[in-house]
Amino acid sequence: MMQRVTGEALDRLLDLLAPVGGRLTVLASYVPQETAGPSPGPGPAPDPDAALHAQGRALRLRHSTLAAPALAARAFAAGFHHIRVDPALTGGSETVRVAVAPGAQPTVDGPDEVAVDESVPLEVSPPPSPSRPASPPTAHGSSWPRRARTGSPPSPSRRWRSRPIPTSP
Repeated sequence: MMQRVTGEALDRLLDLLAPVGGRLTVLASYVPQETAGPSPGPGPAPDPDAALHAQGRALRLRHSTLAAPALAARAFAAGFHHIRVDPALTGGSETVRVAVAPGAQPTVDGPDEVAVDESVPLEVSPPPSPSRPASPPTAHGSSWPRRARTGSPPSPSRRWRSRPIPTSP
C-alpha cells in the first residue's frame, strides 16, 4: 500500500531512470506501525521513517547501476520531498530513502490553451473525499472565502478576482 502521490512520484522516477538502464529495487515500502511498545533489551535502532512507511509515504531504494547520490538527484527531480542517502552497511551498498509530503496533492488537468470568454471542463484529481464534500461555490465563483456566519458578504479585498489570461500574438 502506498499513497497516490507516492506512486505518482515513483512512476516519474521510473520514467527518469528508463534511459539509464539497470534495475531499481524497492527495499522497503509500506510497513504497518506496530501497536506494541518497544521490545525490551538491546536491538537494532528504530527506523526513523517508520511513521512515514506506516502512512504509505516513504520508500527505501537502491539502483543496480547508479550510485546512491545520482539516484537521489533523480528522486528529487521526480518530486519526492524528503531524500536521504544512507551509508552502506557491511557488505552492502548505499541506499536512498525518499518520502512525499502528507496528504493528497491535487492536480488540475485541462486544455493547454483557452480562448477569451471560452468555458472549458477541468478535472481535479484526486476528487474530494466523501467524508468531507466540497463546499458549494459562492456567488463570486469560488468556495473561498466563505461568507461569515452572520450572513454578511466577504470584504471586497478578499473576493476572488479573475485576471485576464495573457494571449500570444
